[in-house]
Amino acid sequence: MLAPGLFNTLQSVANAGQSHNISLRLHTNATIWNDKYLDALTKYKHVKIVISIDSDVAEHLEYIRYPVEAAVIFENLQRYKSWADNHSNIDLSICITTTPLNVFYLDTIKKNLASYGVLKIGRAHV
Repeated sequence: MLAPGLFNTLQSVANAGQSHNISLRLHTNATIWNDKYLDALTKYKHVKIVISIDSDVAEHLEYIRYPVEAAVIFENLQRYKSWADNHSNIDLSICITTTPLNVFYLDTIKKNLASYGVLKIGRAHV
């Protein structure tokens, strides 16, 4: 989601006054938070942000997505939720990436991630 070229384009469209007619769907692994990029998204008609997460257990997440820091991802998930709550054009969902390492825990992961207040939680299969 945070490719500089993509956001340069999105910012150019917003600066040209055309973003209010455009809906977007973007995916992120929530390892990075960038206020400048997210501010550009608030200018669009509708933005759906999908956060890809493999586990609700820090040790599992760090093993599956090495070298991520689970604390950063969970903190950013909370930040995305708060940010989306303050912008009516932003929808947030979580996609649990199904792998052989988490397949037996999907129901528990979904239940625990729901505690972040994100209403839409789905699955992707690898």
